[in-house]
Amino acid sequence: MPRSTCIIVYVAVKVVLSLCPGAMKAMELSEIVASGCWTLDNKPNRLFAGNREPGFKAYMEAKDLSIVMDTAREYGIPLPSTAVNTQLFNALLEMGWAERENSAVVGVIEKLTDVKLKTQK
Repeated sequence: MPRSTCIIVYVAVKVVLSLCPGAMKAMELSEIVASGCWTLDNKPNRLFAGNREPGFKAYMEAKDLSIVMDTAREYGIPLPSTAVNTQLFNALLEMGWAERENSAVVGVIEKLTDVKLKTQK
């Protein structure tokens, strides 16, 4: 699964669980299952602290996703989750956030859902 997919799925699950008291135990289990993944070990803390400043820039992620999609089309390989991620990153670029950290894509989800990611205390 592409790194951006991992981040998007993780954040979406965390947002849903943060809205449901008592559901954090399920999130703790998923963190145990995904242990050892640098992205999942480090990025969520930055996101939940509201930090969307550059690390791996969003425009670079969008470029990489575009290359993947072009190659997949060339070989006739369907990549539905990558296609969705590509759309999210294209929306992020249209929002003027090309220079932000690639995990700022959560801002697109926040805008689409009108739900803000709760920050940790």
